[in-house]
Formats: sequence, C-alpha cells, structure tokens
Amino acid sequence: MATEYTWAIANLERNTADGMVPFADLTPEIVTGWVKSHFGNEKVAEIEVALQAQLDEQRAPTKAAGVPWAA
Repeated sequence: MATEYTWAIANLERNTADGMVPFADLTPEIVTGWVKSHFGNEKVAEIEVALQAQLDEQRAPTKAAGVPWAA
C-alpha cells in the first residue's frame, strides 16, 4: 500500500509591506507550491522517503529494548 503525502501549512509569517500576493488571496495550493518549489523535486522526494522510512519503522520495528526475563 502506497503512502499518500499531504503537505499542509500550519502557520505563515509575512511581511505586511511586501504586497506581492494579497494575503487574503493565498490558498494552501499556492503556498505548498512555493514550499515545494523552494525545496525542489529532489529534496521533496528525499523528505517523503525519510518519512516513509519512519512510518515503516513504526509499523515493523527493526530494533527493540528490554530483557527476556521478569524482574
């Protein structure tokens, strides 16, 4: 089963005097597009591969701690 990634923006910091795109006109698609564009396709893919590795480790741990006997 392939993992579907949803990029979400929790908060924005902005320059109020910037005036490039009106704040009220921003959409999640516009902002996530900027973020992905900033990182580039290769870095976005690396991030998603790293996230997948973390998910895989949680689903099927390759390491464990503890002792086999009762205290």
